[in-house]
Amino acid sequence: MELEGAAYLYALVAAAMTFVGFSAIVIILRQTMGATLSPFQLLLTQLLVEHGFVVVFLSLLPLLLTLFGIRHELVWQLSSAIAVFAVTVWLCNYLWRRYPSVRTKPQPGYVRVNMAIQTLTLLALLGNAVGLIYRPSPGVYAAGMSWILVQGADIFLLSLKHYLRPPHVDGDSSPQAPQNSGAGTTRESNRRRRPVRN
Repeated sequence: MELEGAAYLYALVAAAMTFVGFSAIVIILRQTMGATLSPFQLLLTQLLVEHGFVVVFLSLLPLLLTLFGIRHELVWQLSSAIAVFAVTVWLCNYLWRRYPSVRTKPQPGYVRVNMAIQTLTLLALLGNAVGLIYRPSPGVYAAGMSWILVQGADIFLLSLKHYLRPPHVDGDSSPQAPQNSGAGTTRESNRRRRPVRN
């Protein structure tokens, strides 16, 4: 018997891979503008790519567990428990990386909203794993994976201005002509002061 919600999980995998590819295109466009990624932009890039791959892995996880003949209800419990652990570690790792990169910039308001919704999502997945408040279901798990992907798209759209901003606005140093040495400057000054002979 096919796992309930398998078609939706396949669709999530396809959408997540498309999201990762589109993010890579924007990064390439940024580099064609003649600018390198700042530490903050590099952190955003890693976060966006990680969003896509986390959704891919966690969406394929229930399908993998089904191949071992595990009953479907237990599949959703195990998948939810692994998702809670993986996403919690991932978010803590992001916060740890974010501090040294952009510690001079406070958390924006939309980041706090996203973190609050993510916390509620983790609690729902935890309830799906325990199975005491409600029976484990594919709907709760699929909704949690969908939110992670939506969260990544939201961060991408809100951060798009950081990628498409002109290089000089980001403080990127443009190539400058080499300055003359002290000896060369002195010779040029003496040449200008030398009187012209008739």
